[in-house]
Amino acid sequence: MAAVHRILLVVPPFPAAERYGKGIKDLAVTMPPMGLLYVAAYLEKHGYEVSILDCELEGLNLANAIGKIKEARPDLVGMTCLTPNFRRCNALTSSIKKEIGVPVVYGGAHPTLLPEGTLRNSEVDYIVIGEGEVTFLELLNALNHDASPARLSEIDGLAYRENGDIKVNPDRQVIQDINALPLPARHLIRLERYRPGPQHYKELPFTTMITSRGCPYRCIFCCTNKIWKRRYRQRTVPNVIEEIKFLQKEYGIREIGFWDDLWGLKDKWIIEFCDTVEREHLKFSWSCELRVDTADFSILQRMKRAGCWCIFYGAESLHQELLNNIQKDVKVEDIITTLQNTKKAGIEIRANFILGLPGETPEMARNMIKMVNEMDPDYVKYNIFTPLPGSRSYEMATSGEWGEFTADYDRLTGYFPTFRPFGYESLDQLHEMRQAAHKSFYFRPRYILRKLRSIDNWSRLRSYTKAALAIMKS
Repeated sequence: MAAVHRILLVVPPFPAAERYGKGIKDLAVTMPPMGLLYVAAYLEKHGYEVSILDCELEGLNLANAIGKIKEARPDLVGMTCLTPNFRRCNALTSSIKKEIGVPVVYGGAHPTLLPEGTLRNSEVDYIVIGEGEVTFLELLNALNHDASPARLSEIDGLAYRENGDIKVNPDRQVIQDINALPLPARHLIRLERYRPGPQHYKELPFTTMITSRGCPYRCIFCCTNKIWKRRYRQRTVPNVIEEIKFLQKEYGIREIGFWDDLWGLKDKWIIEFCDTVEREHLKFSWSCELRVDTADFSILQRMKRAGCWCIFYGAESLHQELLNNIQKDVKVEDIITTLQNTKKAGIEIRANFILGLPGETPEMARNMIKMVNEMDPDYVKYNIFTPLPGSRSYEMATSGEWGEFTADYDRLTGYFPTFRPFGYESLDQLHEMRQAAHKSFYFRPRYILRKLRSIDNWSRLRSYTKAALAIMKS
């Protein structure tokens, strides 16, 4: 096999209209591919030449993507693969194998949770399971030697074919010290081209950061706990501060969205972070995602003083029965108290809820929608319960015990109903419930008046209006 030195990491095509629905296609959010940027930095550190092609950002279709890949002349292509994009990944892989003839590697949630099925149903050569940095590097090193079955079998976290047989090696232990990883290779992308949604930022330039990996909780609808084995690892505050200073100096960043699966699990870490930001007079706005039972009022006050203007909460439901069904391990009263305290601390609330959970009826959904409107967060998003292959929710949905499920990978985005709880008459009824929920929230006179008073320029007002209208259409 020829030497493998030039590596192209690809975010495959995924048209916004197919991911979000036609109503929101022009407002698609594009964020830097942090997972690929971490892998790229690690490979560069060990001597490989790496480039990134973000087909989503570029709006490329399959033919355009192949043209760009040919121009890059890679020795190997790595691709991030999600369940609703699996078909497109496979189509791109087939074209790469046919027209370019280089090895293709998949990473990401779908191949991690279903390595055998992925190999069986695609032309991909190798799968990196779970955390990608070390496994990918060891694979490249093996390919640059003899790539013998014996050598490949020694790489933990790798799946591949050997003489037509599928091989799945033992899982790799997670990286214990994530502080030792190099900072994401943002120099490989044009950071200014990525576009956050109007509800995600208040200052530009904006970018994202990750300060931790994993989640210790057991929610059945989420794949994170299975991918990371419920192991949570937090970067040290000095390590995080170093990256913030770098972003400010190198890119003039004025706002950061901390896009961890779960930011700031421990109060002690949050306090140290906020104290350091204040002590070093770091001026930037920031947002994060917290669990609804992990921050008390005093912590929220400190976050506000340190520049936090917005928190995303995955509340999911306001019915305890439904929270128990999805093993959310949180109480409704905790959700209500936390949202009240966040508002009291002067931090904006982005509350996410899920419609169509196992056990839900339309009456329960309408009651929750009414309660949410009364709680009056700053922004609300209702997703549709989406059982992803490899998650416990998928097992629950396919069992037939809680409802009817149509396992159409293309529609497993969180925007299209695929699971009908027995309380609903049809998937259309569930879709209409989502539209009604958004309409009842965003068309309230109280909400409209508050937004008109708070938005400081017409451009931002137009963005919010377009976003609200698009969400209701989706």
